[in-house]
Amino acid sequence: MENIIIGTSSTNSIHSGNTVSIDIDSDNNFKKLTPTKETYSKYREQIEDLNTIKDDLLRLKAYLLIKEQMEYDFIKKYYETCLKNLYLHGLMCELHNRFGDNIILTSNEETSEFSHRRVFADYCELENGIYIPEIYTDQNKHVKRINPIRYKKALYRAMKDSN
Repeated sequence: MENIIIGTSSTNSIHSGNTVSIDIDSDNNFKKLTPTKETYSKYREQIEDLNTIKDDLLRLKAYLLIKEQMEYDFIKKYYETCLKNLYLHGLMCELHNRFGDNIILTSNEETSEFSHRRVFADYCELENGIYIPEIYTDQNKHVKRINPIRYKKALYRAMKDSN
């Protein structure tokens, strides 16, 4: 099972490999791991509201004040709508049957940005001890691991709060 998903990545950081999108904006995505439009829209609206602040310093301060709560709200909703009733072994079998091995789950967010792909990766680790790294691939198919943003604390809290 370990070689079914070899990593997650930003769509812009992958130049080769067996990619499977879990992005809401992609026409060819794996819907079981895609956030609902409601979950995604609420988070994007909050970001857009912040972007109306013209002063860069004020916008940054406002973002830092609400960032943790925005991310937690998204993680909780994503857990409740996508992850809570997910059977990981069955999901891995379905991914393998549809897409093969060495899958790289992608979404549009950059490695340094908040992303549900990393929430899913942390969920796999919390639930089954399966670590899924953040990776980058170049044109020559070389894979480089990148230190990912981790959401395990917020995800664990969301899992407890949802029960």
